[in-house]
Formats: sequence, structure tokens, C-alpha cells
Amino acid sequence: MTPEQAKRLNEVADRTRVHYNDMISRMAIGKEDDLDWWVSGIAGRNTYVCSLFVECCHVVLIRDLLADQDIAEIVTASRPLAKTIRSVCRAQGAAVRVVAKESFFEPLKILWKSAWDCGRDMARQIYRFWLCRIRFPSRKGPLPANCTLVELFVLDGSFAAGDFQDRYYENFGGCLRQEEEKDHVYLANLAVRFKNLAGTVERLRAATKRFLIQEEILQTSDFVHAWSYPLRCWPLFPRRALLSGIDVTPLLRRAWLKHLFSSRSLEAILKFGLVKRLKKSGATLRLVIDWFENQDMDKAFNMALRRYFPETAVVGYQGFDTQKYFLCAYPTEVERRSGVLPHSLAVCGPALMEERRQFCRDLPVETAPAFRYMNVWRGETRKTEAPFFRVLIILPLEAQSAMEILRLLLEAIEAGPGERVRFFLKPHPAMRLESIYGDVAHLTSLLKVVGGNISAYWNQTDLIMGNTSSALLEAAAMGIPVIVIGSRRGITTNPLPESLSGDIWRLAYTKEELLLSLDHFMTSAGKDQKRFAEIGGQIRDRYFSPVTRTAVLKLLRR
Repeated sequence: MTPEQAKRLNEVADRTRVHYNDMISRMAIGKEDDLDWWVSGIAGRNTYVCSLFVECCHVVLIRDLLADQDIAEIVTASRPLAKTIRSVCRAQGAAVRVVAKESFFEPLKILWKSAWDCGRDMARQIYRFWLCRIRFPSRKGPLPANCTLVELFVLDGSFAAGDFQDRYYENFGGCLRQEEEKDHVYLANLAVRFKNLAGTVERLRAATKRFLIQEEILQTSDFVHAWSYPLRCWPLFPRRALLSGIDVTPLLRRAWLKHLFSSRSLEAILKFGLVKRLKKSGATLRLVIDWFENQDMDKAFNMALRRYFPETAVVGYQGFDTQKYFLCAYPTEVERRSGVLPHSLAVCGPALMEERRQFCRDLPVETAPAFRYMNVWRGETRKTEAPFFRVLIILPLEAQSAMEILRLLLEAIEAGPGERVRFFLKPHPAMRLESIYGDVAHLTSLLKVVGGNISAYWNQTDLIMGNTSSALLEAAAMGIPVIVIGSRRGITTNPLPESLSGDIWRLAYTKEELLLSLDHFMTSAGKDQKRFAEIGGQIRDRYFSPVTRTAVLKLLRR
């Protein structure tokens, strides 16, 4: 797309968010108690996993373009998208040739790939079960009575420094006494590569914290029930659905097909089974802290908690900000009524409270400490001196966004910003760089790849580039200017609030815009530092609640 078309697509996406959520909510009617519905890709509304929202936005954009310009031909790689566009053209009375460059065998290829991936993940689940029950069984006995269950993710680098490094709650900011943590049990979601599974489970068993891995208590029948999901979910095959007056049924059915064998759905059903097994084991839970993104696993987890532990308080902690097109992070009224949400939502800044209520006005929302962003409250960042301008590029986990950032960045580097600039690349901790860019050797010849905690780089950075990641907002809160890389293949996922002063950030869709923005911030470096610090302070107050003992105890209901 041209930059103008890309900007217009984002305008369409702004309007379509409400209509899309309404469509999914209408589809949920009659399925409110159906776990199989809530773990489906369509009900999940995870726009990083399911492309349905983006495709709907493309169709609405085409309808808008037909109203004010003549289009002779539209070419797409999707037959369902082509079919939907043809119906729009007929409704508009436009004689447009719509071409679908997709094989008739594409649905079979989708099913085969999905089934293959699902089979691979089932084998991974069996391996995890063997590791947790036979190779490294837990020897710590039953869970403490009335324990606090805290959900988090374990990554490949979680034990890089020896004991577990908590990048989600940061050990609750060090605000708790040892006796106050003795009843804490950490529910570990293993987001590690296959080759690291055995070592990770072994380290979890030896860790200082008490960890619970779901395979410790799941039974064979739980896996069989989860694996039979593709056989059970045929009644969920989408019927006719309208979005803004457009029949998007072909798009819905393709999305359903893509996610028929989704391993995410299977993991979500296992998470439901975990809670059921906890109840049968006699466990008692005082409080549950769910790392809450409202994805399919969260919905299954909260549905099970409400069913089997109705007296237990459940807090959905959103220790992050996110861009507004990550739709699942914004709960809906039908999700609240269906009991797939926590009792209350805890966000990491006061400005986020109303944002999260956009589609569910009765949602209880509170503020909680911004554990991952404690650095923004540790005083002004004093940058180390360097003879060159330092640019840190942050790659998000979502593959397409990461590839677009790299592609535009490399074009800009080859255009020659000069020796006065040094580029540093920080991939997402769960990302394998070689999976999105094959020639890593070429990449590392142009820039330096760095790892570890991103906060370690704030005093070594003059400018941040990227999109999607909430680290961009954190950087702005530290008074570091930001360039958001705009997408020309889809919706630009800008994590910065629209109300934020344009002095500290710019949006770049092209190589030329990127180089102009880079030159602007290089030229203004130093003289605008005070202004950047003022803007950063405003962001900090609105989006990052400080970590205090009082706030931590409030979150933990103590």
C-alpha cells in the first residue's frame, strides 16, 4: 500500500473495532457456557493470531475507496476475501474485476498444515508430561492451604542468571517480606523452545519459588478431551454474519478452518482441566493473579476458576499497555456476562482504566503497580557519553511487524545515515531471530544484536524505533524520543497514545520518512532534552503506577 492508503486503513480500523466486537458478541449468543466456543480462534479476538479483523478492515477500506474513485481490478491471495469483495462491488454497482491468486487446493493445504502443527504440539505436550511426571517429578508435596496462585510465563532466558528472573512481576518490586510470600505458588506457562524444555523443568524444580506446572496434575483423560476438540467443534461452523452491512461469512469460515486444529485451543482446554484437577485434589486458593491478555487460555482459565473456585477472588493483572488493535485485551460485555473474565481487572496506569472499559462499561477496573516499568520512577536517566548517535530497534514478537521493521530499517541503513549513527537490535525474548530473517550474518554486519533486560539500555540509547511493543511507551516515559514504524502491509500497531505530544515521537512509513525523522532527532539531541523529560514525566504519571508496598498489598488483597 501507499502511505496514504496505509493511513486510511488505520482510520477504517478505528471505526471497525466496535462493529467487529459487536459481530463476535452476536455470534456468542447461545454459546455463553460453551468452553469450545470461547477457546476458538474467532471468539479469542487475538488479532496477532487470527487475521479476521484485518481482512474485515481491508473489505471496509475497499468499500470506502469504491465510493470516491474508479477501480478497474483488485488482486488478492485469498478466495474468501475475493468473494467478499465481489459482493461489496455488486452492492456498490461497481464493475470491478476481482482476481484471487489462490489454488483450489489451498483449503486442504491449510487443514494439512494446521493438523501437522497440532500433531507436533501434541507430541510436545506428551514430552512435557513425561518430564514433569517421570523425569523430574515434583517432590514438594501438596500446595499450601489458601495459597495465592500467580500466573506467569517462563522463557528461554528466565534462568540465564541462575535462579528464576521474574520479568512479569519483578518479585513484586521487593516489597514483600519472606513470610508474606510463603503461600505464593507460581503457575508456570512454558514458552521455551523444545530443546530447552528438559533443562527448564529441572531448573523450575530447583528454583527458590514454588512453581506449579500443569502437567504435574493433569490426567490422561484431560489430554484426550483436549485433543478431541477438532471433532467436537463442528457445530460452531459459522453461519451468516454481517459487519457494517457487509456479508463477511466467507472470511469467518476461512478463519474457522485455519483454527480448527489450533494448538492454542488445546492448551486452553488443558488450562481449564488444570483448575478442575486442582479442585479435585483438595487445593484451596485464597487469590488468583492471572496475567491477563484475555486470550483463549485466559478465558478458559477464568471460566474454570469461576466454576470450581467460586469463592476465590480472581484479579486479571495487565502489567502492560498495548496498542488498541490488540482487541482481546479490551473485554466485552458478553464476555463479562459469560463468566470468562476475572472478577476485576488491574491495569498499570490510571489512564488505562477507561480505555479497558470501552466495550464493557460495568467491568471493575483498578490500578496496580507497574512492576515491569519500575525504572521510570527511578529518577532521570543519565546517558553515558558516546561519540555517535545510538539507535535501539525493538522487535515485537509478532512476526509480520518484526519483518516490516527490519525491512525498512535495512533500506534506511543502506541509504547511508553515516558513521555518526550506531544501530542496536533488541528482539523479543521469545523470538528466534533466524525465524524472521534468514541471513543473520548479514544482519549482524550492519547492526549489533543485544539481549537481556531492556531497561539496561535506557542510559545507552538516544532514540528508539519499533512498533507494537509497550517498551516504546516506556522509552518515551524515560524522555527518549521514539520513531514508530508504520505498516504498509496491514494495520499500524502504534502503542503510543494519540494524545501524546508529537515533539517526542514520529511515525515513518517509508525509508525517506525514517531518515528525515532520524535526522530530526539527531539534530535536536541535547537542546530538546528538557522538553522530552517533561513529556516523559506526564506519560509516567498517567500510564505507570509506582511500585509501593501499599499498592502491592492492595493488589494481593492483604
